[in-house]
Parts: sequence; structure tokens; C-alpha cells
Amino acid sequence: MNILKRKFMFLVASISACTLSGYAQDVQTKVELGQGYRRDHLKWSISGYHNKPNICSELDWKDIDVYLTTLKTSMSNQEYIAALDLAYGNILNGRVRDSDYALSHRRGEFARAYARNSGDYTFDAMARIGRIFEFADKATITPSLGYGAFWQNLRVKNGHGKIGYKGDNLKKLNSTYQARWYAPFVHLGFSSPLTQSTIFDVGYALFYPVRYRAHLHWNLRNKRNTDQSNEWKNIGHRANLGLRFACTDRLELGLGCALSRFETHGGTSSFRNRNKKNKRDRGSGRIPFRKSERTFADYLLTLSYSF
Repeated sequence: MNILKRKFMFLVASISACTLSGYAQDVQTKVELGQGYRRDHLKWSISGYHNKPNICSELDWKDIDVYLTTLKTSMSNQEYIAALDLAYGNILNGRVRDSDYALSHRRGEFARAYARNSGDYTFDAMARIGRIFEFADKATITPSLGYGAFWQNLRVKNGHGKIGYKGDNLKKLNSTYQARWYAPFVHLGFSSPLTQSTIFDVGYALFYPVRYRAHLHWNLRNKRNTDQSNEWKNIGHRANLGLRFACTDRLELGLGCALSRFETHGGTSSFRNRNKKNKRDRGSGRIPFRKSERTFADYLLTLSYSF
């Protein structure tokens, strides 16, 4: 976490240096507030010892509804831009399936449980610095470099077993999942006026390599997992599309959507199990972390003001 903080502090310092340097003439500052909706999805899995089975436990969160609030700030002139994007989401609801397998390729399922998401939140932070290239028709292409971090905290309750459970012994389920993805990225944005007061925006960001950290706690067995993946093959994508409508020379109304996907492979999952009811189900160790996939779509209504 300290490394992550240092990287963000370096980016903030770089942004300040860029905007307060010799290019500070004719600097425009824009502040944008947004409200919207996010649909989130997460799939997580670990393997058994020596990768046998190749999937021993899998969690699949679906239909995670999030109320999203965003804040975006930027400083730019005719050549350069520095921007910081923040997004906070309140998780409203969702559902999760937890399956355990005795054989590879999801065969030999011996336990399955379902539960509901009862909160918590998501948080995104991205900072970037880019160069603006403007054409005769006032269209612009802006390549940028930046760094992004994405947090996802989920709480689960009201669980019930379908396979391998006796009675309603999951009624006190109150588990948590906390994860973060962070990576440098390259971004390419394109803007073009459609009419005198309407601007079309499209952009794409490639995150590489993506680092992953997660903590899971299953309270019924007092089991904790700490997962990490630092593989170089981890990658992320984010694409955005939007329209801006000029209300005045300084005030703009915007409609936008974005689709993001992060995928991490490989790594380790360290666990500690302190089952109070069954002494044989106690212990700690390390097993292979298989995969984590997160996909989320954002839909936003924004209002921006330029100084």
C-alpha cells in the first residue's frame, strides 16, 4: 500500500510540474461531477495443491448493482493535459455462488452455496498526463500515460446451501471480499465536434502489467485467504464513449458509458483456517491462485464547468 501511495504522490507531483511549467499560459481548468450506475461482475478461483484439481474453489459474483459518483479534474492548454479521475460506488445488491470441486474442470462438485451482497463499495482512481494534437476541423487526438488503481469491497450475507450442507447452517454467513487492481496504462482519446454545441468523445486505455491483491474472510469457518498475483501476463482494458452538450461557454452537460475488464492469472493464495466446530478442518498453507476476472460497465450523467 505504501508503494501505491508513493506512485500516486509522484503522479500528482508530475501533474503539478507539467501544468505550472512554461506551458502555464492559457491554462484551462475543468471540474466535472457525475452521477450514474455501474453493473459489476467478478469471478475468482483457486487451484488445489500441485494444481490438482485445477479448480478447487470458485466464487462467482453476478448482477452487482452500484450507485456511482464521479469527480474528474483536468488542467490543459493547447498542447498538454493533466487529469485526475475519481469514482466512488455504493454497492446496492448482488448475488454470489460458491462452489467447491473434487476433480479438475469443474467436475465432482461436492459443495455449493448461494448468498446475497449486502454492501459495501468500489473506488477507482486514475491519473494521467498527455499531449493534445489538434486538427483543422477542431478534432483532437490525445495520447496519454498514467497510473490507475481500482478497489472492490464486497460483503455477503443470507447464505443458503444447495449441495453438501445440512439444513440452513449458512444463515449466519457474513463474509467479506476485498480486492484491488493497480497498473500503469496508456490511453488514446479522440474528440470531434458533431455540431456547434455537441462534441463526441471516444477513448481506450490499456493497463499492463496489472497487479492484484485480495483478502477474503469466510466467518463460518473463520477462514482467511490472502491472494496476490504479480504475473506479467495480467492485463486490463477500459473503453469509453460519450457526448457533451455545451450549455454555455463554460458549462457542459454530458452522457457517457464505459466498459472495463481486468484479468489476472497465476500467483499464490495463502490461507488460515480456524474452524471452531471441527478441529480437523484447521491449519494454514499456500496453494496456487488460479484466476480473477472483473468486468464492469458504467453509465453516467455529468456536469462540467471550465475556469
